[in-house]
Amino acid sequence: MHDEPRYTDSVPTLDELREQALRLSPQERAELAAKLLESLDDDDSEALTQAEIEKAWDEEIERRSREVDEGRAELLTEDEFWKQLEG
Repeated sequence: MHDEPRYTDSVPTLDELREQALRLSPQERAELAAKLLESLDDDDSEALTQAEIEKAWDEEIERRSREVDEGRAELLTEDEFWKQLEG
């Protein structure tokens, strides 16, 4: 008798996982992101340096700013933000 789970469905592709994840609520996406980042800490691969982390955040801030400037970002009021966060 095997105690391991048996999978009958195929494993979703990265694109399929991404599409599914983007359909989650903002809070669920944050929880998923935290779990994924936590799993990287457990990995045997080299950890990012503080400079690499700061560079990645700088690039993300720039990307988000560009989306706002180009009118491609969905902006929320503070009330809208809290309503979405609370579900």
